[in-house]
Amino acid sequence: MLFSFRNRRDKSADEARRSAFKERVSRIAGLTDADAVTVSEIACRDPGCADVETIILLMRRGEPTQAVKLGTPVDEVTDDAIEAALAVLSRRRG
Repeated sequence: MLFSFRNRRDKSADEARRSAFKERVSRIAGLTDADAVTVSEIACRDPGCADVETIILLMRRGEPTQAVKLGTPVDEVTDDAIEAALAVLSRRRG
């Protein structure tokens, strides 16, 4: 029973962490309430690939979805890294 409770608590903490990260990305990207962002962490087993990568999908209303891949876990992604990745996207869009 304790194990089950811990899993729910860990899941809740993970969701809070992910939600806070989404808010950071939304703020940095200048997203509006009409836009959306998703965040995923994936394990990469390919040689030369980071063990855990963060994938960000930006869904701006009326525009194609854009993907950003960062070679670090969510907890290690800095605002500067987000800004740099978004700058690359902006150059591709422009």
